[in-house]
Amino acid sequence: HSFPTRRSSDLGMTATSGRRVAIVAGCRTPFCKSGTALKDARAVDLARYAARELLERSNLDPHRVNQVIFGQVVASPLVPNIGREVSLLPQFPREIPAYSVNRACASSNQAITAAHDQIVLGHADIIIAGGAESLSDIPILASRRLSDILVAASKARTLGARLATFARIRPRDLIPVAPAIAEPSTGESMGQSAEKMAKENGI
Repeated sequence: HSFPTRRSSDLGMTATSGRRVAIVAGCRTPFCKSGTALKDARAVDLARYAARELLERSNLDPHRVNQVIFGQVVASPLVPNIGREVSLLPQFPREIPAYSVNRACASSNQAITAAHDQIVLGHADIIIAGGAESLSDIPILASRRLSDILVAASKARTLGARLATFARIRPRDLIPVAPAIAEPSTGESMGQSAEKMAKENGI
């Protein structure tokens, strides 16, 4: 997890806008296998820890930060916009714009690229950008049939109707659904797509 701060510099000129962008500081949490030492830390917790530490190490005034952009691959349904949650740290003023991006394994890099573009375009001077992920905290979904039954039960008007709806549940309906590793459109994992790309481009 890297959380670099980016800002414009007065030291150089680019051919497009005259603004030069620099990575000023970075910070990350430790890495470990899923389900081990950090299993109780959500991705948003890791993101917040790193952002707070980044502010501390860089002596950056949080009120000078113009935007917060974060990448995440497997977003939690409870925390769908991790960038916004980081921007709500008490160190930051509430009006800082913040958003999240998803570009599979390149999500953090996409967040950093978006920060670069915003600075070059003159929309910001200082942006905190990076990403966070926790495979110990991936969303486990209910089967579609179980979801339909639960919705129907919530709409039942009597206890009898509700119990009758629950009686339709079968053991197979209780099997959890984990997030897909493969891309739904192609059926390929990121690793398989990377292998194809490498062969096609002679890498």
